[in-house]
Amino acid sequence: MKLIEKYKDKIANLEDKDYIRSGFCWVNEDYKEILLEDINCLSFNSLYPNIIVGLYDSGYIDKKESSNIERIRYFLENKETIKEIEIYKREKLFTNSYFGILYKKYKEYEADSANMVIKLLYLFYLDFIKDNKDSIVYINVDEIFYKGNVNVDIGIGFIIENVDYLQVNAKGKYISYVEGELKLRGYRTPVKDATQGSFAYRNDVIVGDIKNKIISRIRERKLNKILN
Repeated sequence: MKLIEKYKDKIANLEDKDYIRSGFCWVNEDYKEILLEDINCLSFNSLYPNIIVGLYDSGYIDKKESSNIERIRYFLENKETIKEIEIYKREKLFTNSYFGILYKKYKEYEADSANMVIKLLYLFYLDFIKDNKDSIVYINVDEIFYKGNVNVDIGIGFIIENVDYLQVNAKGKYISYVEGELKLRGYRTPVKDATQGSFAYRNDVIVGDIKNKIISRIRERKLNKILN
């Protein structure tokens, strides 16, 4: 794994005060609270599980975890060909939950395996932001929203999706519009609407305003297309 090789000598020396212990999240202030058009979203494939396998191969995770690591490795390498639906669901659940398993197992140790995953991702993103800052709009753990092009050298597979419209209002709070579907992140907190007798969402005024802006932009695009 390229990422492991590049940063393996730095991980152990990274102290608690030098990195963010939660999932990495970063907002480019130049694009914050602005409705953007034609953004790319890069999503890493099984980011944490791939990093965990790489850490194990580099000796950062106890050999006692070998059977679990090989189980994860097998799933990552063969998930496209696993035909049995129940087996696929079971192995996917185990693979995606293994980071939490590591955290519980090793949390009493100063250099625990779960923190190694976070440290590694933190080091990568520091360099990634430095090299691509003008293009990056928002980073949320395993997703990167950006304009134009970015250079990604992490050794993990990814997919890229075009986002028609995007507005990032804060860390963990953004609204996107992809192929006719409005997606909310960080705004889905249901509250009881006493007047209507139904559930609504907090910050629905903000969401409504952005939705109206998107509708106006779509109409403008259609009109310009007709006129031109």
